[in-house]
Parts: sequence; C-alpha cells; structure tokens
Amino acid sequence: MRGASTRTLITGLSVLVGLASACTTVRPIQPGLFIPQHAPDLVWVTTADHTVVPVTAPELAGDTLRGTRRGTSEPVAIPLTGLQTVTAKVPDHTKTAFFVVGMGALAGAAVYAIWVSKAGPHTQGVDCGVYDSENDGPGGAPRPYC
Repeated sequence: MRGASTRTLITGLSVLVGLASACTTVRPIQPGLFIPQHAPDLVWVTTADHTVVPVTAPELAGDTLRGTRRGTSEPVAIPLTGLQTVTAKVPDHTKTAFFVVGMGALAGAAVYAIWVSKAGPHTQGVDCGVYDSENDGPGGAPRPYC
C-alpha cells in the first residue's frame, strides 16, 4: 500500500511541475531591455547566418551579448549587430490564469469526491427530523436546519 501511495504522490508532483512550466512561453525579446531587467538563465540567439546558439547566463557588455554556450564552459561573445533574433522564456499570464483556474477546479472536484464518499447511506443530505407539533412548525414538515 505504501508503494502505491508514494507512486501516486510522485505522479501528482510530476504533473504539477509539468503544469507549472506551462506558465511560460518562448518568445522573441529585445536583448537590450529584457536581459538587464529579467536576468534570464538561458536565451537562444539566432545569428545572421541562421545558427542558433543557446547562451546561459547572458549579459550585455556594451554592444556585445556575452555568456556561456549551454552544456559547455565555452564563453560566447556575439556583437548585437550580428544577431538576427534572441528568444527567451517569458511569463505567460494567460497560461498562468488557466493553470490557477484548473488547479482550483481540481481542488474543488477532490473536495466534492471526498465529501460524497464520506456521505455513506445518507445520500439525500442531513436528516434533521420533522416538526412534532403545530407549535414548533407545520406538523410533519421537515426541519430546515438542525
């Protein structure tokens, strides 16, 4: 039983991490504005000869984009005039909103499922009884609250 619950937890966390990554989109950026403000971990640079260079820890030094080629320790220095496009992961507020709404719906569904599973034989709701006499309320009518 413990293995199954651990497996379920790992699966759930994997799905959550996968969904959380949906809150970003890879889009073209203006390196002179985006890199100093957001300090991205990684950008993809397309040079004038259409070569794509993944650059980690990018920074601007004058008119040059500097960093390290991803997966190596090789330094990269590309003049801004030699860039065709620069893309980076940027926040996507629409995807974030869908993620939050989806998580809320999942949480609501989980609460509902637990509530229904705990109802047992009382599937019509809580039975508070009926009024006993005309002095308490309409005789024989169900009580609206306990």
